[in-house]
Amino acid sequence: MPDTGFMSPDNVVANANTFFNTAWLVEASGIIVFLATTGTQTVDGFENDGTLPAGATITGAEVLLTNTYVTSGTGTFDIQISIDGGSSFSSSITSGTIDTSGGTDDYTVGGSTQLWGLNWSGFSDLSQLQVKGLNGVNNIYSQHVQIKLYYTETVHTPTLNIKSGEVIIKGGKLTIK
Repeated sequence: MPDTGFMSPDNVVANANTFFNTAWLVEASGIIVFLATTGTQTVDGFENDGTLPAGATITGAEVLLTNTYVTSGTGTFDIQISIDGGSSFSSSITSGTIDTSGGTDDYTVGGSTQLWGLNWSGFSDLSQLQVKGLNGVNNIYSQHVQIKLYYTETVHTPTLNIKSGEVIIKGGKLTIK
């Protein structure tokens, strides 16, 4: 099954109580903070706002948070995605428990068959894609967030229909299977 590979955002579009820290957008030197409040932050600009291949049908979406940890105890957070430029967001998916015992770990939310409660019909414009983090329990830190979209491609079989008339082939080879 084809996928987009993990795509990185380049813009913070909404910030309430600092959720993803804007410094984190500098690759490998920033940090995302999931505050133990109702703070939220939304990011976009995935892969320079490209598009999916023509005829692609989304089968799932996966969000990856790298080098993630909580400084004490355990914590969770919710992730939502938007495919319409932030006009509406998906159902929340919870990260699962993050604790101090593992040091920094990578966490995946969603997957190759997780549609997040969204109708992906006709979606192809990555400039409309946004990721929102919200509702952290304990302060959670992460170095980077990325998203990967899984899709199938429609295979079009070329056909030749001749309703009437004459076909003349001058030289060459014609193979009909």
